[in-house]
Amino acid sequence: MPVNKVVFGENVLIDLTTDTVSPDKLKKGVTAHDRSGTEITGTMDDSSVVVVDGDEIECVLLHAFREGDRLFAEDSTVTATDQQGRILTRTFTDDGKTCTSVLVDADGEELSGW
Repeated sequence: MPVNKVVFGENVLIDLTTDTVSPDKLKKGVTAHDRSGTEITGTMDDSSVVVVDGDEIECVLLHAFREGDRLFAEDSTVTATDQQGRILTRTFTDDGKTCTSVLVDADGEELSGW
């Protein structure tokens, strides 16, 4: 019987109930457990695997995209979309001293955030 949540006393040790992993998002042959606790095996072939360059992500988070569309909102949020469909959202505090950056891929999966 699959187990998706383990509680010991008042402590939650494992909780898979909000996981979003699915066979189509796992590389073919890789195993994991879905939100029900059932073991699943990846079905995504190598042609669908995207290699993410950590240095490139850091550069985007620090300097934004070189080209693409930008949207400046009144709430101090800047949203930039590049030609690959990646979206960088930068939110500034009211005093402009702090910026939070979140980078997601074209499917909305978070690549990194600062």
